[in-house]
Amino acid sequence: MLSDGAEKVILVDPILPKDISAILKEQIEIYNSRIKPSTIIDSNRIQCYNNLEVIDNKWNNKIDYICSNYVLEHFKNLESFFTQIKRLLKLGGISLNKVDLSDHTYHILVKYPFIRKYIKEREIDYFRYSEKTFNFINNNKCYMNRIPLPVYINFAEKYALEIKELITRSNPKAAKPHKDIIKKNNVENSELLHTVNFTISLKNAQIQN
Repeated sequence: MLSDGAEKVILVDPILPKDISAILKEQIEIYNSRIKPSTIIDSNRIQCYNNLEVIDNKWNNKIDYICSNYVLEHFKNLESFFTQIKRLLKLGGISLNKVDLSDHTYHILVKYPFIRKYIKEREIDYFRYSEKTFNFINNNKCYMNRIPLPVYINFAEKYALEIKELITRSNPKAAKPHKDIIKKNNVENSELLHTVNFTISLKNAQIQN
């Protein structure tokens, strides 16, 4: 992004190492040593935070573009993400997000060809568990919030974020979602609950007061 003309890039990760600044500086020096002088990157143009909420208010309604890649399914408070991108995005700013709702427990097994078909058929079977059962088996090391696509759509509407594009992949053979999911998330039992992964592009259509 910096080499394409971005003024600054803000990195957000809850598990950033304490020496991230030194790591970034070292990596950028390696990068700069391999490119043309006209495209050299200044490490001071990169800022790091471990939480969206601690990004300085000076960036309110100043950010052009926010992207997340397979992380929103791990948020314990998904609405906080929508609150923060609404705060940070400028009018017309875009948030592009890829979300994977498949059961991550199976991800370590996809390398075995003989089990891929089994995994494919059961990739969102964990939606059929009660809230109590799911909380018992949910692993904090790879926490899944089990929040279905309709909730994302509802949050987008609540925060005046226009859905510019929505690309989905569903599993029509998925098990029927447990009633706890429908009740907890206040959503209707529809085909959208069979969505396995999706890409959603959101445009800030209105500056909040």
